[in-house]
Amino acid sequence: MTSISKHEGSSNEVKKVNKGDMISSLPDCLLVHILSFLPTKYAVGTSILSSRWKHLWASVPTLDFDVNLRFKPVQSFLASSSNFMNFVDRVLLHHDLSCIQKFCLCTHSIDTYIGESRIYTWISEAIERGVQELDIEFDQDTYDINLPLNLFTCPTLVSLELRDRISFNVPRSVHFESLKVLHVSISYPDNDLTQYLFCNCPVLEDLLIEGEVESNEELLFDVSTPSLTRFELDLEANISDDCANKIVVNAPILEYLTLEDDYLPCYVLENLNSLVIAIVHVGDCCIKTKATKQHADRVLAILRGIIGYIFWCVYIYIYMT
Repeated sequence: MTSISKHEGSSNEVKKVNKGDMISSLPDCLLVHILSFLPTKYAVGTSILSSRWKHLWASVPTLDFDVNLRFKPVQSFLASSSNFMNFVDRVLLHHDLSCIQKFCLCTHSIDTYIGESRIYTWISEAIERGVQELDIEFDQDTYDINLPLNLFTCPTLVSLELRDRISFNVPRSVHFESLKVLHVSISYPDNDLTQYLFCNCPVLEDLLIEGEVESNEELLFDVSTPSLTRFELDLEANISDDCANKIVVNAPILEYLTLEDDYLPCYVLENLNSLVIAIVHVGDCCIKTKATKQHADRVLAILRGIIGYIFWCVYIYIYMT
């Protein structure tokens, strides 16, 4: 009985050891996959666990940099900015993969400033490594952004998110041959951006546009995309009596449509043959203060564009006051 008892005790000890080291016993490919779900700051931090973990982070296909994540308290504005920029530079220098699946960058912080040239360099590096998903959240105080020109013809890009109401220039030679998701938050765009960016994505499926515009400018949003299935628009403007903005949506397989604004631009909705759900909340400010026949005509034009293609499975929510 004694020998059996000792044997059972030994077995339990082995089980405890194995259980305690269960994660480290996993193959490298699985550990790298797990690390890909962590912000890069924490993935790199695992390098101190053991010699085996030292270089695993360098094979993670996802890089996620957030200026708000810190291991140490912030000592000064300059130190915080410098530490973050140096950290990103070092990671990109020692990262092993020639291809990056996802590159996320958040530079929005109340006590850190990241120079535009540094951001430009990091985005260029991601593009050169064949990035598939690019998600950039800029500092709110950074309005005019100089983006690399080759971003707008990147053949590997599948998803692009540019957030926090920025302004950037768009070249005439825009062509996203693989882009399926485009989410942009813009501040006072020009016609080059609104006419060339959104209609030169031949396989685009999901488009979200939000931001601020000048209502008295002759601004044309051209959303003529044959592959689009979801479109969300949310615009704010300085209200004027004569709105010159025009928004054209031509999407024959569009299923989900959301239109939100506070100033009621001119909408032209065409070929919405596959529409399933439409959410419309337009002209909130101008209709409450000074509703005119022109406003009514524009609302009716939206309804005609939607209802003309409504079938038995469609739900429409119109929020008007």
